[in-house]
Amino acid sequence: MLDRQRLLEFQTSREDAWQQWQAQMAEDERRWREEQENKAEQRHRAELAQLNRIHKTEMWVTGGAVTLAIIIITTLGAAIEAGWVPKWFGLFGN
Repeated sequence: MLDRQRLLEFQTSREDAWQQWQAQMAEDERRWREEQENKAEQRHRAELAQLNRIHKTEMWVTGGAVTLAIIIITTLGAAIEAGWVPKWFGLFGN
């Protein structure tokens, strides 16, 4: 009878320990997944910020190049209209 009681106590404590271990593993896995999701979100935000900086730089460079081209073409057109381009240039003027 005493052996049976000890066996039941042992099995009960073993089951309790097993359940605690499973609960701890589930909690550890939940924390790990949450940590991985947070890291992925941080990487994603950093990549978006970098892409925004790149796009902004590209827009400034492209806008500057287009503006410069417009200024040069307008100035050249004005010089042609004013007759400032010499005849030996060969392409424009009288």
